[in-house]
This record gives sequence, C-alpha cells and structure tokens, in this order.
Amino acid sequence: MWEDFADGLNTEISDAQIPQVKTLVDTADKLFSNNETALGALYAFEAQQPETAKSKLAGLKAFYQLPDKVEPYFVTHSHNEHEAEKLLDLIGTLSSDSQKTVVQACEQMSSALWDALTGIHDAKCE
Repeated sequence: MWEDFADGLNTEISDAQIPQVKTLVDTADKLFSNNETALGALYAFEAQQPETAKSKLAGLKAFYQLPDKVEPYFVTHSHNEHEAEKLLDLIGTLSSDSQKTVVQACEQMSSALWDALTGIHDAKCE
C-alpha cells in the first residue's frame, strides 16, 4: 500500500533525506527493540492513527486529483480497530516501573513523529 501511495504521487520510497525523518526511523528502531518501549512507541502511533488517516484522506480528496491507488493506505489506517485501547489494557498489567518506561517511550516517539512532520513541512517550504 505504501509503495502504491508513493507511486501515485510519482515519487520513490528512499532512505530518509530529511534529518528529522531519519531521527524518527532511528528512534522507532531503538524503541521497537524492547517489549516495554515498543508498547509506548506503538501506543503513540495508534492513538492518533485513525483520525490522522481520515484527515489526510479528506485533504487529499479535497485538494488533489490523485489516482485511486493513493487512497487504500489511508482508508485501511482510518479504521479504528481500537488498537490504542488494547495497548492501554496491556500496559495496565505492567508494573509501575515498566509503565514509567512505556510512558517515556511514548513521549519519545510522539516527539519524533511531531519533529518528522515539522521537518517535512520545513523542507517543502524551502
């Protein structure tokens, strides 16, 4: 789906050229290497994913004439399967110390996601 999306925009998927995007990839790699930090990183993503995907798809439809193969990525990710709630239930079973680790990882991933979007915006405005 991601490759179809990129192809629909006439672009290629390549190594991150924007420093903040590279930092996001590196942060995700680090956080997903441990179960507790992976829970926090995944929660940061899943808590916002359905609404973000809906908003992005609406913007794409409103402002761009894009081929149909661009939409499936966002349609799929706009369905709320309640992953965030399921993750919270799992996190709730952890010890207090483990929960602190999860929260720190969530904060790290949230910052990296935000910074990546800022980096993309800034690169496009240059």
